Amino acid sequence: MASEASLLNQLSEILPLSHAFHVYHASTGPTPCESIYSSKPGTEPQPTTRENHLLAIATPAAKDGQQEIQQEVFVFAIEVFICTTDTLTTIFVSKADTTGFLKLLCLPRSSSSVAQQVSTAYISHLIGSRGHDQRIVVSLFARAQDQYLFPGSVENGLKRVLDDRALIKWWSETLDPILREYSADCMGCTSPCQAKKHMRTANGYVVVPGCEAYETKTFFPRSAKHDSPDRPLWHASHPLYQLVSHDQELPPRCVVPRFPDDPKARFLDQLDEEIPDSLDTSGSWRSIKSLEQFWEMMAYRQECSAGRLVGFFWVLFTCNSPDLASENGLRPAASSAINPTPLSPDHSPVPSKSDIQTSPKPLESRNIHLEEKTSASSSSETPNHFDNENNVYHSQDNKQLSQEQYDDLISHLLELPFSSLSEAVASTSDLVAFAKTLNQDAMHCRTVIGKKPISAGLTNKNDSPLEIGVKSLNSNLIKKRKKDSQDMTASSCTSSQEINMISATLVRKKAKPSPT
Repeated sequence: MASEASLLNQLSEILPLSHAFHVYHASTGPTPCESIYSSKPGTEPQPTTRENHLLAIATPAAKDGQQEIQQEVFVFAIEVFICTTDTLTTIFVSKADTTGFLKLLCLPRSSSSVAQQVSTAYISHLIGSRGHDQRIVVSLFARAQDQYLFPGSVENGLKRVLDDRALIKWWSETLDPILREYSADCMGCTSPCQAKKHMRTANGYVVVPGCEAYETKTFFPRSAKHDSPDRPLWHASHPLYQLVSHDQELPPRCVVPRFPDDPKARFLDQLDEEIPDSLDTSGSWRSIKSLEQFWEMMAYRQECSAGRLVGFFWVLFTCNSPDLASENGLRPAASSAINPTPLSPDHSPVPSKSDIQTSPKPLESRNIHLEEKTSASSSSETPNHFDNENNVYHSQDNKQLSQEQYDDLISHLLELPFSSLSEAVASTSDLVAFAKTLNQDAMHCRTVIGKKPISAGLTNKNDSPLEIGVKSLNSNLIKKRKKDSQDMTASSCTSSQEINMISATLVRKKAKPSPT
């Protein structure tokens, strides 16, 4: 499939040169679900469908000291939910986690991590595969935690966990290349592909409860310093009213989305449960009347006030002109909520030596653009439908899991240990085998050979290359080690020999005060 080939090609461009990786992908079809936005009293919730995606990256072999282990082990995984309505497609990054075992490949230290590059490429792929949707928003919250998808991985000694501030900065750097794919002015487009890509505009938003705007700007990516002050790409605010409605009178509970394991969603539920009588006919709370007050109160929530910061991210992609979108075949978001494209079971061929040595294109030049689907290709897609009578979603694509099967897969993953290499190898094999018991064709391995040249540098012996790159400190910020006593004695003796003694005749004595 074209979408699958696009993902594998993007991954090969950002993975280390000549290194082989196994790619696993599990997904569900678009299933009707509860709306992520609360509706006003007296109105029906907006119909919403949800897809679940899990992308896992494994190394086919690892080396533990002098022992060579010819078995695959997971090194990174990312889980994404895609919620679609008639007017908006929300790509919510639920979890992303590493095991730390990529360190065993002894990759040199680089400015960006494999996990960061894979996250950027995968989110870009999801956006590009939904090019017909008029509005797309990538949403996530960055909360520092020891482990999300790989239990016990923090105990293996190889994983380096980022603190709250570093994690917020990590995600801003991860999303920034995607944002800048759509930031160029369409006036400079020289090809149809570029013209279609720049039919959208993109803006990034960050909110860190408890931080003022000037403090939040410190979490912006490094490239934001070069943006024009008149047209900044990153904003220390939120786009929530733009996502649902530009009506500023809409109550806060109707514009804040609710995602699984989301701290702000738990706050919304608590407000609804604790003060149910405070909701009037307009759907407003008695205590909180605006989103500004809502974010102020979020700063006092346990998730945001327990000594750690939490960052909320949105990257909004908007079609510049609905008329222009109609002319180019863009359709509303709901009509794109058909077949997500899972990976096929066939193994990808190993590229030739000439392909491996070819330098990949930078992320900015990749064609992550809007793809037009002809009527012929649409008719060839596998039909999916929802049985309203039995309230069951039917997918004729055998490569997709049902919602229940996907939940069982994630639950099984969260029970597997990754506290040592041997346990991680066994857990990797266990999860792949368990997925096949759910659906034989649902989660198959695809081998990808990296094409990105490995930059020269010191081997990463103490830090996991999966995490954000380690930057060298300025020499002025490095605290010097105190010298040993023997070194101090030796240096003092040496210095005493070099001191010039002043003649006694040159020393002026202090005059004694005269007696009174």
